[in-house]
Amino acid sequence: MPDQLWPLFRDNPALLRTLPGLASDAITGYARVTRGIKVGVMAVLHTFTPQLEFNAHVHTMVTSGGLQTASASWAPSSYLDQDVLRRRWQRGVILLLRTALRAGNLKTKMTDDEVECLLAAKEICWWSVKVQSFRDKEHFLRYAGRYVRRPPIAQWRIKTIKAGEVDFLYQNKRSGRLETKHCPIEQFIERWAQHIPQRYSHAMRHFGLFAPRTSAQTSRAVFAILGQSPPPCSRISWAFSIRRDFGRDPLLDAAGNRMKWGGGWHRTSGSPERTHYDLIPNICTTALLGPPYLLSPLSHTPGPHRPPDTHVRGGAQAPPVHRTRYMLTRSSDIVIMEPNGLLFFLYVKLDVLMNNAGIMLYKNLKAPAADLIELTTELNVNVAGVIQMISAFIDVLTANKGTVINTSSLFAFVPMPSAPIYSATKAAIHSYTQSLLFQLEETGVEVIELMPPWG
Repeated sequence: MPDQLWPLFRDNPALLRTLPGLASDAITGYARVTRGIKVGVMAVLHTFTPQLEFNAHVHTMVTSGGLQTASASWAPSSYLDQDVLRRRWQRGVILLLRTALRAGNLKTKMTDDEVECLLAAKEICWWSVKVQSFRDKEHFLRYAGRYVRRPPIAQWRIKTIKAGEVDFLYQNKRSGRLETKHCPIEQFIERWAQHIPQRYSHAMRHFGLFAPRTSAQTSRAVFAILGQSPPPCSRISWAFSIRRDFGRDPLLDAAGNRMKWGGGWHRTSGSPERTHYDLIPNICTTALLGPPYLLSPLSHTPGPHRPPDTHVRGGAQAPPVHRTRYMLTRSSDIVIMEPNGLLFFLYVKLDVLMNNAGIMLYKNLKAPAADLIELTTELNVNVAGVIQMISAFIDVLTANKGTVINTSSLFAFVPMPSAPIYSATKAAIHSYTQSLLFQLEETGVEVIELMPPWG
């Protein structure tokens, strides 16, 4: 793409991450329309130059043939028209930027009119799209592999750091020789930092026949059509990779004892030197695909493997331990609510927080309760859980200008006689949400109340 558009993607990481998908759409759409086939695409986003300047572009590898879904056959070769692909890619990028601008989501120092003029000019100019054909995939993987999980600059290229300046080597593409670049240390860090991907982002994306959602089915169909057997594939574990590459076992603790993953753990007894842990089996993570990012308590009480209500500490019984169970949108996120109400999380990209916690217990208010603690269970989950979740993530939501969705019920106004405490909790959520809406009005956080007519 033209270099005038690079700053727009540098300042808008969310738009930058969509470029591999746009490149894939241009290729797969062209193959589908012109040949009626489905191809496989691997895309690698590349942003840095030898001098660490920002240059947004995409490298893709496309299968030379494709799957004809109509006839369930394999088309052995597919010609890619460079000019047609250029126009499709050009229209996709311009449409992305123009849509973000008109929605008010484009971060830039230019005015809206200046951006519109820039997009109109780049919409009709020439863009560079290069198509090459190779006998096998080795060339692409060797080339693109250098940009997958590799830092923008190798350590050997940094010659000296002194007097507030950094001298590093770069290859001059015109002369083919290594030259030295002098750069103030602040500028060097700024250049380096703009190429660091977000945590857990994929350096290589797969689309079409290679798409993760369909690759298992399509690969079996392709092998069957070609009369071939799929090659054996064994996934290398993370621990094996660490042992092979660094010569140490990451599953051994400081005392040389082998560790085993068992879920969430909490300390129950013992000195700081020797601590015993009990397993908390009700901390779970559920992986969902794509935004929005949701996090919500599922249940107050643990599942069938509920840990003991009390633990022995020095001969005395400790108070009951209550845990809250959460649904997470990414398997890499870990969130644990401790008994003292503190919420710990390693990482979470939170745009939408939906509080859908709710349990309904039928209560007879004419008779005294046999368990006074159990009497407030609905309050703890339906009300306290919602308030604690919002308070724990209010800073993240404010920074992201996110959205809070609270689920109340029509029972807030028409209480259900057999579930009086549940109805009262929903009335409390309605009142709390109204106050929250008023207090967060100027922060950019959107507050929504869902009020289904049923429980």
